[in-house]
Amino acid sequence: MIPLTDLILASVAIRLNVSVNSTDPHFDLIENLNRHQPESLNSSEFSP
Repeated sequence: MIPLTDLILASVAIRLNVSVNSTDPHFDLIENLNRHQPESLNSSEFSP
């Protein structure tokens, strides 16, 4: 089951013809959604 928040975000993205930038696999289940999946990031890249 796809969470309601993911459905809302996908609906808005489709309506505005924009991409969703996410690693969340739920977005794979939504047709007609432009999705950009970022590369995996190493947590050390965020250290100060």
